[in-house]
Amino acid sequence: MYYIFYLFICALSHNWIHSEGGVKSRCGQACPMFPAPPRAGPRKPHLQVGPDQEFLLEWVTGHATSRYYFVVLKADYEDKLSEHTRTVLDKYISDAPDSAKTKFSGERWQRFHISCSHPTPATGGNTQPWKAFDDCSTGTYNDGTLYEGIIEPDHDLYIERPANWTEKNWNNLSPKTQFRFSELQRANDARVEYTHPDYPWIEAVHRFIVAEDAQASEWDIARFKIAARDANGEFRSGEYLIHMVWGGYRDVVDVDIFPEETSDPYGITGEAEWVRTDHCIYPYYEQRTNQCYYFQRDNVDGLRPCLTSCKKRYPNACRGVNVVPALTPKGTASFLQGGTPGMHEPNYPGSVPFEWSRTITERNVEPNRRFVEPLHESCANAPTETFDEDTMICYGMFPKQPYVLDPTYNPDTERLYYVRNDPEDPIFYSTCYTLQEPKSFSNGKCDLCEEGQTTTESSPVWDWGGKCVSCETATSPWDVMMPRFWELSNDCEKCF
Repeated sequence: MYYIFYLFICALSHNWIHSEGGVKSRCGQACPMFPAPPRAGPRKPHLQVGPDQEFLLEWVTGHATSRYYFVVLKADYEDKLSEHTRTVLDKYISDAPDSAKTKFSGERWQRFHISCSHPTPATGGNTQPWKAFDDCSTGTYNDGTLYEGIIEPDHDLYIERPANWTEKNWNNLSPKTQFRFSELQRANDARVEYTHPDYPWIEAVHRFIVAEDAQASEWDIARFKIAARDANGEFRSGEYLIHMVWGGYRDVVDVDIFPEETSDPYGITGEAEWVRTDHCIYPYYEQRTNQCYYFQRDNVDGLRPCLTSCKKRYPNACRGVNVVPALTPKGTASFLQGGTPGMHEPNYPGSVPFEWSRTITERNVEPNRRFVEPLHESCANAPTETFDEDTMICYGMFPKQPYVLDPTYNPDTERLYYVRNDPEDPIFYSTCYTLQEPKSFSNGKCDLCEEGQTTTESSPVWDWGGKCVSCETATSPWDVMMPRFWELSNDCEKCF
C-alpha cells in the first residue's frame, strides 16, 4: 500500500535541478524519463573541473521530506543508471564505512537554501514584488521562519554564486538570501564516497532531504567535488555523470574531468546548436511559412537544407524541426492516439488542421485586417503522389504547448514534444530537432574526454518491445546531421 501511495505522490509532484542561471543539465526541468534523459551529443559537457575541484549545484525545493540523490559515476557506465533505485542508493549509503564519510563531513559541505523572495517582501498593494525580477518566479513569500538563520555575505559559509550564472535575456536579477538549515533538518542528509563491492561503478552518492513544502520555485545549494579515482585509488579523468534521482524524475549533469583544476568550470552560453531526440515529435505548432522538404532515406544530405533553413529563421519564425515518415509506418496502431489530429497519422503542415496557423493582424490598412497565415507552398502542395515507404518529410515550425491535443498537459513536468518508445506508436518513427545554446568553455582540450568519449547519445538499445534493430543501428556513432531510421525485425540478435 505504501508503494502505491508513493507512486501516486510521484505522479502528482515534481522537482528538478535548478539550471536557470546555474549549472545546466540534460533536462533543464522536471523529466519523468527513466532511467535518464538521453545525452544531447558526445561532447556537450555542462561542467569542466579537475579532480577534487570544488563546484556548486542547485536544485529546486518542494514536497517536504522527499529525497534527492546525486550519484557520481564514470560516463562509461551510463548503462547502469537504471539500477539507481532508492533502495540501492540508500544501501550504498548505509553500508558506507566511516572513512567514506569524512570528506564531506565538515560544515562547509552542508546544503543551504537560496531565497529570491525573502529580500523583497510585499509592500502596499504589491503582494508579489519579487516577481518583477527575471530570476524569481515563486508564488509564495519566504519569511525565513523555517530555517535556523541567515548566512551573511561576510560569513565563512556564505556561497558567492558565480557572476555568469544568468541567462541571455535576464536584465534584472533579484537580491538573494542564503538560509542555514538546523541540524535536525539535515539529520538524514548523507554524503559518502567509496567503492561498494555490489555497485563498483558508483563513486559517490549525495542524499538531501527537502525541508520546504511551499517553495517549489526556490532552491537549495551545496558544494560538490569529484575525486575521479577508481577502486585502487588510480586517477581517471574523462567524461563523468552526476545522475539526479528524485521520485519518478531523473536528470544528468555531464562533467568533463581534466587532469588539473580548471579556470572556467561553468562556461558561458554558446551559439545555438542542433540537438536530436529520437522517437519524438512536436505534436502542436504554428507553421510560420517554414518550407517543407521531402527526401528519400538513402539521401545522406536530405536533412541539411531543412535544418539550415530553420536556423536562419531562429528564434522568431523557427524553433524546432520535425522529421516524419510521409506514410504511416506498417505495423503501427493509430488507435493508440485516439484519432487526435497530428498524432495518429503523418504529422506535417499539409495534413494537420489549418487553424493551427497563427492569426496575423495587418495594421497598414483601414480597418486592420486579421487573417490566418497561409502555409508555405511546399507544404500546402505536398507531392503526395510520389510518396512511398522511404519518403521522409522535414519541416521547421514554432512549437506550442499542446493543450489543444492534451488537456492534462503540464508545462512544469512535460516538454513541448512527445517521446514514444513503443514501435506500435507512429511517433516512434519520427525525430525532433531542437536548437539549444550549449556551454562554451575556455579550458582548452580535455584529451582523455575526447579519447574516451561516449559516441552514442544514450545507452544503446537494440530490443524495442520484443522487436529488434540491428546491432549496427543500435551502436551507430552520434551524427546529428544524419537522419535515423528504425527498421524493426522479429528475428533478434543479442548485441551486448
